[in-house]
Amino acid sequence: MMANENTWDSPEPSKRNESVWLNRGSLEIIDLILLACKRGVLKTHIMYKCNLNSKQVHTYLNFLLRFRLIEKKRDQDNARYLYETTARGRKFMLAYTELQKILTPEYAAES
Repeated sequence: MMANENTWDSPEPSKRNESVWLNRGSLEIIDLILLACKRGVLKTHIMYKCNLNSKQVHTYLNFLLRFRLIEKKRDQDNARYLYETTARGRKFMLAYTELQKILTPEYAAES
């Protein structure tokens, strides 16, 4: 296959599927953000810990705030905002961990 060919056009299904699984999905990014926010962090720390740009962080934080998976608190020391995972966000993290287990090859072999 030539370097500039689209992997979706590849005749080999395994090559096509590899490209799909290499990209992070929204659920994985949400889980990473919730993990980063467990103890309360600044927006810039979320950007760096989750390897996101500012537009992506803004979009995900708004989503997580709307669904009450995180909360925004003012830091008493320097008046900046911290983002912290809520109880509802921790429930999401547990459910996501269970889903990951179900989708592992080892789990599929047991069933």
